[in-house]
Amino acid sequence: MQLEEAKKQSAMEKAKTEKAKKEQETKTKKYKDAMAKADELEKEGKFREAWMKVPDITEYPEKADEIRKRKSELSDKFSTPSLFDEKEEKSEPQKAEEKDEQFEQQVNDLYADREETYSEDEQEQQEY
Repeated sequence: MQLEEAKKQSAMEKAKTEKAKKEQETKTKKYKDAMAKADELEKEGKFREAWMKVPDITEYPEKADEIRKRKSELSDKFSTPSLFDEKEEKSEPQKAEEKDEQFEQQVNDLYADREETYSEDEQEQQEY
């Protein structure tokens, strides 16, 4: 009787251990997948999205230092101006130049219309 009881106990312990191992493997895989997704987003220049994909410290307290470091690296990247922002700043003078050119063209068109009107008026006066 004790032998059967011991076997049952042993089987239960083994099942518990296997279940815990599977849960740990699943958790580890989930962590690695999240970090890989963050890396992928970082390469695409999507630093805020990458930061959000880094797992929460409460979910993985054993990886707290690694998570803090990763989030810090990413937040530094999205808090500083990106290349896109610099390109936007560079394009502002170009936009201003284009607006100046458009304005100049409109003024020239108005003067051209006015000259045509004056020449028509002059022709009418000469006819009288």
